[in-house]
Amino acid sequence: MNKIKIKKITKSVIIYLLALLVFLFLTAPMMWTIISSLKYEADLAVEGINLIPRLGWTTFNYEIVFNLRKATELPAEAGSAFSYAQFLNAVSRYVIRSIFNSSLIGISIAIINIVLASLAGYAFNRFSFPLKNASFMTLIAVRMVPGLAIIIPLYILFKNLALLDTYLAIILAHLFYTLPFSIWIMTGYVWSIPKEVEEAAKLDGCTNVQILFRIVFPLLLPGIAAIGVMSFMFSWGEFFFAMILTKSYDIRTLPVILASALEVGEQFVYGPVNALAAISIVPSIAISLLAQKLLIAGLTKGAIKA
Repeated sequence: MNKIKIKKITKSVIIYLLALLVFLFLTAPMMWTIISSLKYEADLAVEGINLIPRLGWTTFNYEIVFNLRKATELPAEAGSAFSYAQFLNAVSRYVIRSIFNSSLIGISIAIINIVLASLAGYAFNRFSFPLKNASFMTLIAVRMVPGLAIIIPLYILFKNLALLDTYLAIILAHLFYTLPFSIWIMTGYVWSIPKEVEEAAKLDGCTNVQILFRIVFPLLLPGIAAIGVMSFMFSWGEFFFAMILTKSYDIRTLPVILASALEVGEQFVYGPVNALAAISIVPSIAISLLAQKLLIAGLTKGAIKA
């Protein structure tokens, strides 16, 4: 009996240790970025692992990122005033605008995916029409096409339509990748709703539209939340299309501004760049934590049943 208990305890310890290692492996880069964003440049220049800053924690880097400090108001621990002045001029003045752009595009992508994928998923699951299977498989195949293969045709198309350097160009490009996945998830999730529920609603006198909006969509809430969150997270962090299809900083998103920060100045400033990177990852983490139950339920049911 004791041997069995020891084996169970040992097995549990091993599982928890492996889970902890995986957790640390996945979160270490994000945690290091956040910790580094709260240090002065002098502490970041120290060789080796330096978790506790010698000069203390500071929000100075975030003040630089949001243009709340001038290059002439830097503490001695900050480093080169000239490098910060270049960063302020080339990056900081566009940060708030880029956050607005990323939020606007991400929210638009989430709403469009929710509406179109819910309707398409229901149609694929409940109705029969010509080329139904072929259409569904084509959607899945489209999702597998790499962005590099379609960027030139998209660029030429958007140029001819005068859509380059617009929000609509980025939204359409993001939809190309997010919508097929969302439809696949919703098609599978509709399987979890018994047809008898809809039939009972029809007997009670509900029309097809009433059944859809009063019965089906409320039951699809976990799936809707899943595709909304996943679509927003993809759009928020997407870099390739946002960089190629935009030229002006008034339209560019946060990942593009973050990339441009890596090339600013003669001397690289680690603190503000880490602060900008931390700002870019916080929304995705926060949304995932807040909606994790709905996200897991929506993705598992949708993926298994599809």
